[in-house]
Amino acid sequence: MKTQSAISIQQSAIAALLLLIFFTFSLSQLVSTSPTFDEGFYILRGYAFFRTGHLIPLGHPPFAQTLSALGVMLEPDLPDPRTLDGWSTDKYDDASRDLLWQRRLNATRIVFLARFPILLIGLIVGAITFKWAKELFGWKSGLAALALHALSPNLLAHAALATTDLPVAAFYFFTLYFFYRLTKDPLTSDFRDFKNLGSLLRPALVGISFGLALASKFSALLLFPTLGVITFIQLIRHADLMNKQDVSFRGAFSATRNLFWGFWILGFGVFILWSTYFFSPSFTHYFSELTHLNQLASEGHNAYLLGEISTMGWWYYHLVVFFIKTPIPVLILFVLGVLRIAYSVTPYALRNTHYVFLLFPTLLYFLAASLTSLNVGYRYLLPILPLVHIIASSVVRSWKLEVGNLKLGFWKLGFGVWNLFIVSLFIVHLISTFASAPNFLSYFNEFVGANGYKVLSDSNIDWGQDLPALGKYLNGRKVYLSYFGQADPSYYGINATMLPGWPPPRTEPTFYSPADPAPGLYAISASNLVGVQLYDANAFAYFRELKPSSIINRSIFIFEIPVHKPITTFAQCAPTMLNKTDPLINRPLRQITFDCDKSLIIPNEPTLLLYPLEKSPISGVGDPVYQWQWNSGIVRYRLYRVESTESSSLIAKGKYLSLIKYDLTPDALILQWRVEEPAPPPVSIFVHFNYPDGALADSSDGLGVSAEQWQRGDVIITKHLIPKNLLQGIYEIKVGLYSLANGERFSEINLTQLKK
Repeated sequence: MKTQSAISIQQSAIAALLLLIFFTFSLSQLVSTSPTFDEGFYILRGYAFFRTGHLIPLGHPPFAQTLSALGVMLEPDLPDPRTLDGWSTDKYDDASRDLLWQRRLNATRIVFLARFPILLIGLIVGAITFKWAKELFGWKSGLAALALHALSPNLLAHAALATTDLPVAAFYFFTLYFFYRLTKDPLTSDFRDFKNLGSLLRPALVGISFGLALASKFSALLLFPTLGVITFIQLIRHADLMNKQDVSFRGAFSATRNLFWGFWILGFGVFILWSTYFFSPSFTHYFSELTHLNQLASEGHNAYLLGEISTMGWWYYHLVVFFIKTPIPVLILFVLGVLRIAYSVTPYALRNTHYVFLLFPTLLYFLAASLTSLNVGYRYLLPILPLVHIIASSVVRSWKLEVGNLKLGFWKLGFGVWNLFIVSLFIVHLISTFASAPNFLSYFNEFVGANGYKVLSDSNIDWGQDLPALGKYLNGRKVYLSYFGQADPSYYGINATMLPGWPPPRTEPTFYSPADPAPGLYAISASNLVGVQLYDANAFAYFRELKPSSIINRSIFIFEIPVHKPITTFAQCAPTMLNKTDPLINRPLRQITFDCDKSLIIPNEPTLLLYPLEKSPISGVGDPVYQWQWNSGIVRYRLYRVESTESSSLIAKGKYLSLIKYDLTPDALILQWRVEEPAPPPVSIFVHFNYPDGALADSSDGLGVSAEQWQRGDVIITKHLIPKNLLQGIYEIKVGLYSLANGERFSEINLTQLKK
């Protein structure tokens, strides 16, 4: 039998191995990715605050950036922030670009140094997760919780980034843990507590964590109602215990002590928060930036979910995000953990310490996330992930490692079956994490897989992290690039012609036709592909209908557009919807307007046809190549690409128009004409329905395309409705072209008989 010491050493060794796995996985992403959308600005802010004491307005407290700056300061020969481009004019985006890219410093090393302190915090989160789960459910649960932490793609992703998300998650979690320790045994203290250093240290740890959480991100303000409700529940529980034990004096003392703790925690937290501002008057920025953030939240923020774009978000956004970006084994274990708690719950157990600390913050956080319009990504859920892992680990509380009873028969397996099930879940989790490494930011579970870009965008999949991988893939080849990020593609050896994107390219992008992209190689970030932040959400709708030739880490899509004839003509329904200055047609094109209810023109050259939503071509032209729609999803217009139509058929040759084809239906006569030469306007097509004796029964005239717009070789299709008032009988159909000015007929063609 193993001694307790040997077991403890074994546990520590396994825990250390799991932390090493977390470190290695996270480090793999840290060194292989470009700075994400926000990191460049964050790095500048932290570094500038250290060097100058000037706090750049951002909408976040400064602690996370200051922490990253501790690493950045190790980089030698960094310029004074005040000498950077844009600093004197408060254009801090320019200053951040100057710091990382324009001065040709070692940006890779700077980013590494900024990210590394965040990675260390991720390790501490893992250690506390292990410790808390072990205290609650035993060492097996502790190791299980740590394993879930070490293999969590979302924690691995954000532990490798110099952003605010992992720090706020860490200190949010630390605050809950230290508060749990503080309130764990409320009846064990007496007056001697105030002489005990531990009685002050434990609330101080709560206050420190609380202050650093508040200093990391404004979402930590949720700790106020969280700790408040937990305290209230604890007081009720405490009162029950007092009544049972009839210790009124100690109860009164404990209430006084708890009040003292509350002021101690709050005071220490505010002091720590102020210290992150270096005790400067800039502490007032905390409240002004909070006000500014609330204003931005009320105005809305473009978000993408399940193919839709919204500025005000969806209440179920974070539930969907959690469901499709959390590994399936973790989801299963979490549900089992909640069910286990629910199964064992009693009215008193609802107020049990660990149930309160695990379930209530998780529930409240999801509730708060459902009420916010800031639907940015999974990263907003990071603060509850350690709690989710601990709840999930509770199901292995009674897990027995022995499975030798398998040989006894299926009906006698007992814990052996449970063991196999749990082991299988962890194996699947391990394989899934290994398969996604090091591309943890773009991880989606098997419910979605490679189709994640069709469901979510932004930091859920594409945050500008994959320029190094794109550079390796291109290997010097030229590319048209729409990049969702602020890093410099040329730093990674990418020879790019910039397309419209977000943020807008620093240099004027080359002309790009959304319905007729030039031949070449295209690389489009997933977030730009769906258009969530673009001025025109449909800028890359053409590519959304194409199969990519390759996908870089699920975040950058590669397309190859073959050599083809460029569009030279633009035709649209009257009245016109787009003018010559519209980005779609802002180039020399032949312009045609036609009545799309009665006609269709197919020029003798590659053409774009524009139809409003309520209209459609009178003859088949294939599927739309582009569809412009509002952010609400309502389509405004559709574009069709048509090539020149060569026809060898000829029914009747005319002076200006030759009839090449016709189609008679019960409702209409469709005529196809080929332009032989422009006609003197004004002209029209006549369609006469004649009695057998030659007398006119009815007619349906019309053309719909002005003769001034004709060119030799164009095909004009006209639609003529069959009059509903025609009596039953047989009618001769005669068609042709005539002058509206003097009635002269340029052609006259007898087609067929109409039997009605």
